[in-house]
Amino acid sequence: MSYISSTQFLKRLSHVVAVALLSVHISAQAIQTSDIEDYLKQGDKELAEGKLDEALLAFQKAAAIKSDTELIQQKLANVYLLKGEYANSIKYFHKALGFNAKNSKAFIGLGLAYLHTGQYSLANAALDEARQYSEKKQDIDKIIVWIKSRQQNQSQP
Repeated sequence: MSYISSTQFLKRLSHVVAVALLSVHISAQAIQTSDIEDYLKQGDKELAEGKLDEALLAFQKAAAIKSDTELIQQKLANVYLLKGEYANSIKYFHKALGFNAKNSKAFIGLGLAYLHTGQYSLANAALDEARQYSEKKQDIDKIIVWIKSRQQNQSQP
């Protein structure tokens, strides 16, 4: 029969406990990921049905679990834009762009939010950025031309 020292025993016990804790942590992360996906699916469904408040609530629940994702920030920004809450929309589009500075959809949304607040130069700048990263340059160009004509109309007496 072989005996191990108390030091060896404690090392082995520590290893077993560490492995068990790691497996619990990994399981908890898997549950959180599943919850996030469920909230995102629910939010998308509510949004498709035009239920903006319910969609916002679902996306906020996903953000409460894990807010540091481009996708969740952009979904929140989109709902705020649709609800006409432009300051919140601008805030969340900026957060989404913090994750990916080449996100043309976030720049387009940001441009539209600025447009709705009458900040035409910022709208134009955001859409110019979107144009660099988008395949739909013609659509963006149409919006930019419209903004410029709107600015000219406002500057004339």
